[in-house]
Amino acid sequence: AITTSETNGNIDLTPLGTGAVEIEGGVGLNLKSANNIFTNTAATDIDITPTGIINMNSLTSFASGIEETVYASTTTTGTYAPDAENGSIHYVSMTGSMTINGFTNVAAGQTISLFFDGSGGSYTLTLGASILTPGGSLALTSGGYDIVTITCVDDTTPVYIATAVNDFQ
Repeated sequence: AITTSETNGNIDLTPLGTGAVEIEGGVGLNLKSANNIFTNTAATDIDITPTGIINMNSLTSFASGIEETVYASTTTTGTYAPDAENGSIHYVSMTGSMTINGFTNVAAGQTISLFFDGSGGSYTLTLGASILTPGGSLALTSGGYDIVTITCVDDTTPVYIATAVNDFQ
């Protein structure tokens, strides 16, 4: 059972006890905040089971039945250590420059693809000494979108190799 209340045109759904709130939509369901985004402030998982297309920032679409989870990183600036247990695709919405020295919870041969959304400004990505790149460095597209794929070659030393595909438009 849930209780409902209406304040300032908003409907708040609060579960009784420790139960979950489930919302079922007919043709479609839109979850929006004042800024037209849905934010989970309870520090819990949000599970979405689509039957159609998922659009992220009107840039990327994923079909229903997707087999890979896209992990939305909460690290947006500073040092980022992608956790391999969070999956092999990470979405990073940058608010400042970042440094990656390697993964956590990684095994040799494991690969993580990082989608960097740097559209909020001109940011840099610095890779640690254990991450080898073609030509010795990777540059992000200023104010743009880039995908960096990092593979762990040796998890005991560790050694990683990275490649980037830049300037998605």
